[in-house]
Order: sequence, then C-alpha cells, then structure tokens
Amino acid sequence: MKYIKHICIADTTYTLSLYLLYMSIGDIEKTLFFVGDTINSEIKKRLPNVVCIPTKNFDWKTGAKYKFLKYLHWPCLAWCPIYAQDHITYSDVLIGNRKYTFIEDSPGTFSQLDEVSFLGPFIPNRGDCFKRRIKYFLAHSAIHGKTFGTNNQCTNRIITSPKDIKSKYVEGRSYELASLADLWKNCDDEKKEFIINLFSISRTTINDAPCVDLLILSQPFVEDCGLSLDEMLQLYKPYVERFNSIVIKIHPRDKFDYKKYFPNVEIMRNQAPMQLLNAMGVVYPRALTVCSTALSAMPSNTERIYLGTKINSKILDTYGDLCN
Repeated sequence: MKYIKHICIADTTYTLSLYLLYMSIGDIEKTLFFVGDTINSEIKKRLPNVVCIPTKNFDWKTGAKYKFLKYLHWPCLAWCPIYAQDHITYSDVLIGNRKYTFIEDSPGTFSQLDEVSFLGPFIPNRGDCFKRRIKYFLAHSAIHGKTFGTNNQCTNRIITSPKDIKSKYVEGRSYELASLADLWKNCDDEKKEFIINLFSISRTTINDAPCVDLLILSQPFVEDCGLSLDEMLQLYKPYVERFNSIVIKIHPRDKFDYKKYFPNVEIMRNQAPMQLLNAMGVVYPRALTVCSTALSAMPSNTERIYLGTKINSKILDTYGDLCN
C-alpha cells in the first residue's frame, strides 16, 4: 500500500464521485478508501488503495473486532484526515474519536432528513436492556447514531445544494458549498481521465444523450419497499410504451431485471452517478424518476417528470411524501 495521506469512507458512487472531484489527483492516489457492498466491484479494482467491508454481514461482533484492531491493520486511521459518510454501518467504528469531514449522500441530503424515515439521525435508546447497551459500547464509538454530522467530532460538511444551508442540521455549523460542474471544470486532464475510466463512462453515453427521448432514473424499490413484479412494471410501463428511444439508468442497489421486461430499452452500463454526468455536460432532453435526487441536478432545459412517492403506498410509507 502506498503512503497514505487521507481516508475516504464512502458507500455510494455519488459520495465517491464528490470526493474525487473535491480532491487533487495527487491526494486521490494517496487516499485509503473504505467501501462497502454498494460500490461496484470493477470500481473497487480501479481505486488506488481500497479496503472492502461487507455491510450485509456486518454485525456487532464484526464491529467490535474492527474497533479494537483497526489501528493494527490501518494505523493511518489514527492521524490522517477523514472524509466520510458517517451513517454507513462501519463508519463510526473507523472514525472512533477522530475529527472528520462529512460528505453528503446526495444533493439536498440535509433538507430531506426529516422527510425520509430511514435517513434521520438515530440515537440509541437509553431504555435498552443492559446486554444491548454493552453491545453498542463494544461494537461502536461515541458518535453511533449521531449521523449526518450531528455530533461534536464532525468539523466540516461538503454539500452541493444551497437549500441545505438553511437546514437545522447545517445552520450554525461549518460547511463548504461546492458545485459539481465547477469542480469538474477545474479538473486537470489527468484527473478527468481517471474519473471517466473509474466509472466506465463511454463516449456513446456522452455523445448520444441529446438524441434520447426519455431517460429513466431507477430506484431500489424492491429492495427498500418490497414492491412486487407487477408494481414495478406499473411504475414505468406507461412511459416505456409512450416513447421510442429510452435509456434506463439503474440505481446501484436496484436488482430488477429491466431488460427482461422492457426488451426495447437501452440500459446505461456505466456506474457514474447522474449528477457527475450532468456536471460533465451529459444532458438529456427529458428525464423521469419517482423521487431520485439525481433529477435535481439536471439543467433547466431538461423536461423533468417526477412521479412522486404517492404513486405507490409502499414507497410512500418508506420514503415519506416526496415529489421533487
């Protein structure tokens, strides 16, 4: 492993791309990346220094093991600056009692925390049984549950949406407001090529976007909300039948087989978040989603179709009332 100067804890391609745009290519090469199951295996292989921690099998015993052995395995955690998504299963274990910079999950993250039930900060219940509280102590750190920078160890927040500035989770706290488009524009050629190769962004994706009738941004509704096959089909079928040239960009956690049920659509194969593609100048004339924040990054000349979470009661119960 190369000499390490920075730590990045990220388990979404959006957060990873924001970190890559924010840091210089020299700092990226000297970053130790901690990633989980959501990051595609091909992306993991292309990162310069990477540790994969399987979030699906991460329990309190695993957490306790990492907590007490982490400095033996990765001593740089004791002194290198940390940039993190702090609500990932293993984040608080790696952060420990260190100061860190929070990296947003998506544009407008802080503005949504009170709307989306599973996103909001969670504080362990003091009424929990003694055995359970011992497990918290053994497997986690003092910031467990105090996610999205709602703790004294978070010294800065990297955000991209101006509306988040007024969020109660940001107001009065340190933050940096960044523009993905400006960050991309200021990248040197070496870093641009690194990012394009990392996310497998083809020239076809870049050049053919203006000719596509409809871009559909999927979300993991089977995984998160328990939608049935028929319910998934009903979300998009009216629009697939209406337009000719359709591209579906599949969310990294969405395992639904769109090609099987919509054989005439094109599946976007790259792993780049839509916000990164927009920052690069990849613009579609029309885009549709249920409630993905990726649509918010689209330019004003893109026709945006928000179906909203009320389109299905299971989605509404999980995500709350979100429209755009």
